[in-house]
Amino acid sequence: MPENKLIILYISDLHIKPSEEFDRSVVLDLLLERVEKDRKEGLAPEIVIVSGDIAWKGVKEEYQLAAAFFHDLRKTLELQPENFYIIPGNHDINRKKYRPGDIPVYTTMAECNNELEHYTADLLKGMADYFDFIKTAFPHLKTIKGNLVPFVRTCTTVCGKKIGLVGLNSAWMCRKSPDREEIALGEYQVKHACSELEKRGETDLTLCIFHHPLSWLWREDRLITRHYINKKIVLAGHLHEPGGGFFQDLDGEFYQFQAGGAYLGSESDWPSRYHYITCNWDENHIKLDFRKFDKQRRRWVLDAETGDDGVKLFPFPHTRENSRTITPAIPLTPVLDTYRNWVTENYGTMDATNLYGKGEAYPLSLPEIFIPLYAYGSSPAHKGKKETFVPDAEHGFERQKPVNIETLMAESSLLLIQGDPGSGKTTLLKHFACSAVNPGGKDIPGVTLFHVLPVLIPLKEMKAFFLQQETGTGEDILAWYNCHKMGGILPGEQLELFLKAGKTIILLDGLDECEHEYRDRIVDAFCDVRLKYKGTKVIITSRPHGITGSAFNRCSSKTITILPLDSDHVKLFINRWFAYVYHGSSGTGRKNADAMIREIQDHQAIGNLIQNPLMLTALATPTTQIKRSRK
Repeated sequence: MPENKLIILYISDLHIKPSEEFDRSVVLDLLLERVEKDRKEGLAPEIVIVSGDIAWKGVKEEYQLAAAFFHDLRKTLELQPENFYIIPGNHDINRKKYRPGDIPVYTTMAECNNELEHYTADLLKGMADYFDFIKTAFPHLKTIKGNLVPFVRTCTTVCGKKIGLVGLNSAWMCRKSPDREEIALGEYQVKHACSELEKRGETDLTLCIFHHPLSWLWREDRLITRHYINKKIVLAGHLHEPGGGFFQDLDGEFYQFQAGGAYLGSESDWPSRYHYITCNWDENHIKLDFRKFDKQRRRWVLDAETGDDGVKLFPFPHTRENSRTITPAIPLTPVLDTYRNWVTENYGTMDATNLYGKGEAYPLSLPEIFIPLYAYGSSPAHKGKKETFVPDAEHGFERQKPVNIETLMAESSLLLIQGDPGSGKTTLLKHFACSAVNPGGKDIPGVTLFHVLPVLIPLKEMKAFFLQQETGTGEDILAWYNCHKMGGILPGEQLELFLKAGKTIILLDGLDECEHEYRDRIVDAFCDVRLKYKGTKVIITSRPHGITGSAFNRCSSKTITILPLDSDHVKLFINRWFAYVYHGSSGTGRKNADAMIREIQDHQAIGNLIQNPLMLTALATPTTQIKRSRK
């Protein structure tokens, strides 16, 4: 059982600049070496928090250098971008974007809130390069209220604790120096950030991160903020030396831990510093481990001047019970309503773009026009039983009875579905996903899919992931796709719990559509996920030419081929199609359907063409009727 603790690497005030005086090799490259040494000795952080002043003047060139440093730090720690939480500081403002006298001054909090509500874009224009850097390098840190709130997130630790992380912008008013007690977070910002966190449910611990210490805020703002941070841990920087502790007064209690400056110049009288924060639920304490840069010996060492010989212990905050409880496996309850609605909205229509001419498109409702696809293959539920065969009068012998592919998908832990272009692979996965999140799975014969989580990933969109990350597990790919393509609609901890409960169905669409060099990595990653989380299903679709390498080696015995549509299925589609087009006028729909079926029966050449669902759809698409009757 993993230790019941969370280790955080906490750094601040990097002050990265491209001028000759910034020699990364003197301080920051050696910081990477020290972090690697600490990691081998047991200080292996799960997350990294950076409390501002990434840059020196808040310009693009500085953030390019910062991106390179953070990339190397990630590799050293073997962490993903999603493990990093970063907020801006006063040096992350390009002050040349403002007029010299453009300094925000407010006499009441109402004035400040009004400005933040209506003029956020103008107030934050000097931070444009900072937020561009974040969107590119750390896109999981989605801002709120027009970049005002840097981020609100939750994460689940290895030991199962749910951590809330609120990133706030204390630097938006910074135009001059000094500005102590002349800057503010603003009640508008803090209130919206805390409200967003509340939507994510109760947490075991909450971290509030902003650049300036609480004492630097405008008095009225400080008192208001004090109310919102009660029973939380505040992480700040700015002062270039570590400090803080536990604070208790008539209003409650909170922790504030202040980081030193990670880069202050190799010859600075102030040593560069960083530290680790270990939240230990077993031993009921918070431990700080301090490091500093020794400029004479050119190395990072234990900071014996800080704390008790480089270490400081504090009693654990009483936010929730401190017992050794691990987040339980997910109860078998319905999929989150928000995710169900998202799946239905995004996958509940058939892609018929360009079938109408001139690039026009019209949403075609899958539940109304979908017809099942079939393949030859044994259902795992009937393994060991005698196969079912049916007479084939045309060929004079009995043949194996085709099986509904969705039934095979629901009953198989691994399935590779191959089909020619237009055979219905993508539509099949979309329909299956929609059926899985709706009670009963009524459109899939003999199968109940309630209480499972389908995640559909179009593999042609995964190039960006592999360009960003040299390696990646199946869990990494799921997290990246949820963040970058699904807008974070699926809470990460929810996905993890479904995986652990063996109630996830991963639908990988179009293996042939992703670059050849990525195919083996994708197949191996998700086959490993299936082995790691017993009960997880992996379904892959591909054109035949995409089934090579790992797909062939690991899935060859689990491969089926979509069969062409037979005459009965063609008739079923045509009847459903015209019933959909002429809804409310069943007689007209039936008449048009019968006419098309007769036309096909009278012309064998047409019948040979429409064994492919895409061609059948193209032939059946009556553009003018759809536009007229479905407005």
